[in-house]
Amino acid sequence: IEVTYVYYMETGEITGDEVIKTGTEEVTSTDATFEYTIKYNAVIKNYIGNAVVTITDTLPLPIDKTKTYELDGGVYDEESKTITWTETIEGIDTNKNGNYAVQITKSIKVSYSGLEATTRKVVNTVVGNIHTDITDKTTTPDEVETAVKVSGKVIAHYVDTNGTKLLDDIISKDLVGNTYLTSEKEIAGYELVKVEGETTGLYTKEDIEVTYVYYMETGEITGDE
Repeated sequence: IEVTYVYYMETGEITGDEVIKTGTEEVTSTDATFEYTIKYNAVIKNYIGNAVVTITDTLPLPIDKTKTYELDGGVYDEESKTITWTETIEGIDTNKNGNYAVQITKSIKVSYSGLEATTRKVVNTVVGNIHTDITDKTTTPDEVETAVKVSGKVIAHYVDTNGTKLLDDIISKDLVGNTYLTSEKEIAGYELVKVEGETTGLYTKEDIEVTYVYYMETGEITGDE
């Protein structure tokens, strides 16, 4: 009687493992919603058993919990500003079923707390890890850079002492934190008597108004004798 025990060589090889993140490219408000999609891919070869995939997304700022947000099953850690997904894949048998393709997609929507109007960009980084009884492998991190372009507006008014408009308003726009400059205008028959507001400064999220007030010169002569 012969009894033969046949063994399968397990190398637990992981190939093609990568994490890819895409998301919002530009926002124009500090209250904006940022949307991201994370895709993790890997191929498991020569392995019988279970695997655990962990995806960790590191945010640039804390999530604003006063607004609606979606984490697609992820667990948020406020202290580390991370969202973590852990998925267990059971019953992998590449001897019977061939190579096992791991494909995981997560989509999230968040707003950030503490995002300043003068911020020019935020960077969000994600990394993936797969663990088997034989292998532990971490991907190269991927990141999404989002431009922050919050604009401010300056309105320059030109009126007489009665508040009557003498010229059309001059409106300028630029990114919050950049420098603005307004100027008086030469108006025939009028003399500038005062300016209300700061003629130069930095753009803010709120509109800035500067008013140039002019006095009408008539040159009238009376009582001459």
